[in-house]
Amino acid sequence: MGLNTVVQSDDFSSISTLIDFALEHGLPLKLLPQIGLSGSKQFLNHIRPMLDAIAVKSIDKNNGALKWYIEKNGKITTVLYIDAPCFTKDINRCRNYGELRIQPNMEVQACILGSPTDTIDLADSNDVIIAQLNNMEELQSLLRYYNLSHLDDMDVAPWSKQYCEDEFPRYWQVVYSILEKFDRKLRIIEIGCGLGDVTTIPCYLGFDKVISFEKS
Repeated sequence: MGLNTVVQSDDFSSISTLIDFALEHGLPLKLLPQIGLSGSKQFLNHIRPMLDAIAVKSIDKNNGALKWYIEKNGKITTVLYIDAPCFTKDINRCRNYGELRIQPNMEVQACILGSPTDTIDLADSNDVIIAQLNNMEELQSLLRYYNLSHLDDMDVAPWSKQYCEDEFPRYWQVVYSILEKFDRKLRIIEIGCGLGDVTTIPCYLGFDKVISFEKS
């Protein structure tokens, strides 16, 4: 268990209070800059000297995060600052530190800048819910990696470039959400499949019979 705090202004005086609270309760503290806030890209330039001055040790994890070890009155805590991958569109950093957000209506938001991708049904078992959260993101990651490794194919199918982006089209996410609820023995035929970016969904989900056609 730890504390996650979004830094929402250039008034950094409250950070000292947060650190004292983390020390008192033995909790690690994670700081994240507010996305889309004017000047938030430069927050680290102000926060880093402040933490350097009170830390007994600091580590640059070389993957988008800095970590400080702080001791005071016999108590210790750590502070992790994660510079938002959204600033640089760094997908590897996003994968390391990204977190799923569950909205009050139980919609799942995988990207802070994106739309919800699925909805959790609390009537399902824990195993079903965990699989639901993991699987779509895994397929997106696999498909994105494949397309980025075959960019030459985009010359004949430029519409597939959208599947190289951090966020996939909303219709792809909707198709996934619908198909994962269907009987895997159903036959699926896709007309106009392009490079097969949507066809990957039923294949990944384990449907027995999947056929796709592309005229060009």
